[in-house]
Amino acid sequence: MTATAPATPEPFTFAAYGDQGTTAGAEQIIGVLADAAPAFTFCLGDLCYADMSGGVAPAGRVDHAGWDRWLSMVSQATASTAAVLPAVGNHEIETGMGTWGYDGFLSRVALPGNGLGGLPTTWSARWGNVALVAADANDVSTEIVRNNGMSGGAQDAWLERTLAGLRADPAVDWIVVGFHHCVSYQWPLSGRTTLVFER
Repeated sequence: MTATAPATPEPFTFAAYGDQGTTAGAEQIIGVLADAAPAFTFCLGDLCYADMSGGVAPAGRVDHAGWDRWLSMVSQATASTAAVLPAVGNHEIETGMGTWGYDGFLSRVALPGNGLGGLPTTWSARWGNVALVAADANDVSTEIVRNNGMSGGAQDAWLERTLAGLRADPAVDWIVVGFHHCVSYQWPLSGRTTLVFER
């Protein structure tokens, strides 16, 4: 799901969101997005909840039709006029879908393919003078540890190299890095703050 980026900087609007799903509420949000006519949407994981286990519960069941619903919903609202650039969340970790659980996601979504070798969920892209970078937060999450450490620290080095290269590029004015998990969060009942990942 892609659109062509402009060759030179020009004003544009983009949307970034995560935890979408395919509920009636998600359809309403997609309607708002369509009305805003973004140049692209940066989807930050937990796209359709095809596997509700999300890498934390016991092995779940993959609702493949959930992907069909999400792809149809997003295509009707934004993909005909805008690029859809997704990062993975823990709900893209699906039961029976390969070592890291991403095979269902990777078989349905075209990514730039220029990220860390061996971790195809990472990528970078350009839209005019804006650079986008997708990181795989599951690799570094201490909250949901199913895929924690899967890159052996290589994602950190890739991200540092990628950001350094983009910072050195005079054609890049903005860098937007997207990933699914928060850096930290506060437990609602105890008020305790937890660092989700440390890098």
